[in-house]
Amino acid sequence: MDLFNERRVTWLDGCYLGALAFTCAILTLNIFSNSLLLIYSAILLVLAFLVYASVRRSAPPLLRGVWLMGLLPLIPYPFVDYLFEARLKWVTYLTSEPKVLATPAYILLYWLLGVSLFGYCSCRVLGVTGRGGVAGLMTGLFAAGSTTVVENLFNAMGFYHNAKGYGMIGYIPLFIPLGYILTFSWMPLYLRQRYISGFALYALTAVSWYFSYHFVLWTVSIFRQ
Repeated sequence: MDLFNERRVTWLDGCYLGALAFTCAILTLNIFSNSLLLIYSAILLVLAFLVYASVRRSAPPLLRGVWLMGLLPLIPYPFVDYLFEARLKWVTYLTSEPKVLATPAYILLYWLLGVSLFGYCSCRVLGVTGRGGVAGLMTGLFAAGSTTVVENLFNAMGFYHNAKGYGMIGYIPLFIPLGYILTFSWMPLYLRQRYISGFALYALTAVSWYFSYHFVLWTVSIFRQ
């Protein structure tokens, strides 16, 4: 049976969920220590563990495609991110280590981890339900929920700062998780065209944030009338 079609909780499920829980625990601990070295050590350890777990369990080719989709956006990522950091001022990075344009290296590593988690979620739900729409919706909601937690922790650590907006969820403006839902709900479709989608994925996320930002403004203006 295909690994993704298993209806019981598998060892690889535990690895991916455990990786997310471990990451959140380290970020929470780092609120008090503010160690950049701890952040890099944790993300590299988690990524290495997930690669090892995937290889050990002879992961299907689709999962290798997920990792590819996480790696490809790293090429255009700094250029797109520069727009938000330097132009739109939606995020301000506060750490002092060398950056790729405006982007710290740890952001690129955490993006890779996030896409691998979202892609695994999509493959797993699609394998169990056989329904792309359900898999997409679950992936979008999972992406929005997990990134809201992680980005709040990064803000609490003082590593970067999101600009305030309407409907704040802790430190995070509402349009950020809405943009993740809009982007990653199409993950089953992206996996069919992983090379094109991979290069465009972060740009699609940026466009989703832009539309979500204006949707929130539009909604607020209606209620204010």
